[in-house]
Amino acid sequence: MNLKNIAPLLDQSLGSAQHHAYLFMSRSFAAETTPIELIEILLAKLAGISLFETGHKPSSESFWEAFTRHPDLLRADPDRSILRKDDVELFRERSLYPATFARRRFLLIERAERMNNQSANSLLKTLEEPQAECVFVLTTARANALPSTIASRCQKILLPAWEKLKTARDQLEREDALFLENLFTGAHLKSPPKIFPVESLASQQKFNIAAQSLQELSQWADQAGRRYEADLLRDALVENTSEALKSGGLSQSRALALFALLNAWVETDPLNPTKSFWLMRVLLTLAI
Repeated sequence: MNLKNIAPLLDQSLGSAQHHAYLFMSRSFAAETTPIELIEILLAKLAGISLFETGHKPSSESFWEAFTRHPDLLRADPDRSILRKDDVELFRERSLYPATFARRRFLLIERAERMNNQSANSLLKTLEEPQAECVFVLTTARANALPSTIASRCQKILLPAWEKLKTARDQLEREDALFLENLFTGAHLKSPPKIFPVESLASQQKFNIAAQSLQELSQWADQAGRRYEADLLRDALVENTSEALKSGGLSQSRALALFALLNAWVETDPLNPTKSFWLMRVLLTLAI
């Protein structure tokens, strides 16, 4: 897992980290084991604790053993194929008590799509009555498999894949994958452009885009929006952004601006399913 790219993305996405529930989405969460490096970052940011001294690199076994022993941390059984109501009821009980050592209790449910209807309803009751001293962390590779009632009560954060998986771009038609690749290769600004017209007009820096290029962007956004599911399009954009950041094709500020747009798309999806609209926002951020 490339923490060099993940860490600033998490820092920007989490902000002040005051939300009571987070849903982290990545195709890599399909794996049975969550990288401990990611959990360490989340523990520090969301709960204000570290299980090991700075510089110490624990094994996965020793890390999860320390996690299980900590009175403020709780992890749903990672080996269960289905999480039952009894598994989730324990989370509700723990959320009622103040943290002992951490800033907040840290309650982790990996591959949250494993919940059945009963366990999801039980968790929903807990999320509807958030406690100030606890934070729920859910992970999933299949956000669409989660009840919308659960997802709507979480702050959603997209992460790039860190496993060697079949890429989302491989699932796009060849010309569409090439279109995205060329667009990211041609990105040249070192800072994100002004998104709002008023700010752009007031800015001394002007951006020009040829009418033909704008037409191409619009046509592709319209066609891709009708051809592919939103999840696949977002995954492909996340992959391209992550790789462009690693190669130096995108600055960190521009990459974070793109991830912010993608996260905003995820949050508004139930209210505004217009894929072409969000595709155009992302493409214009790259092209102008």
